[in-house]
Amino acid sequence: MKKLEKKIMDNHQTPITSEKEEEEEQVRNWLDLPSDILALIFLKLGAIDILLWAQAVCSVWRNFSKQPMLFRAVDLRKRWGIFDDIDMQKIAEEAVDRSCGQLVEFSMSDCGSNDILTYVAYKSGALRCLRLENCYRLSRDALINMAKKVVFSWWISLMMCLKLLEKHALS
Repeated sequence: MKKLEKKIMDNHQTPITSEKEEEEEQVRNWLDLPSDILALIFLKLGAIDILLWAQAVCSVWRNFSKQPMLFRAVDLRKRWGIFDDIDMQKIAEEAVDRSCGQLVEFSMSDCGSNDILTYVAYKSGALRCLRLENCYRLSRDALINMAKKVVFSWWISLMMCLKLLEKHALS
């Protein structure tokens, strides 16, 4: 009796693969992914996921996670309550630092502070897009200083930032 048939009879299970397929199956090493494929994966993850989780997978991923092109767009908008115990100031600074001046798009919500906005302004001269949502703690002065430091060639989006949007706030 063949090994496979015996296995079926003993375990009363249907095999997923045949013996021939098992012999031909190759073991793949995730560390051997081409860099262009790894870049696509990391870009889909985004800055927060890279900094909090992906770089901890292995030394290859840690080294790859330091590439500035992965941090051209930093999105710190709150998701699923995962930021409750995370120092967003540190995350923002690390993401901006890793961009090496190539940051072109920055978004944040709820976690926004004057310090983060000031840090982004001084480290990101090429910033083209700024999104702020529910950033009640930001001051008008911080936004005005940001606008003076960074020349926006695209747009600024302010949503639900009441402190910033008060009457005559930007005049």
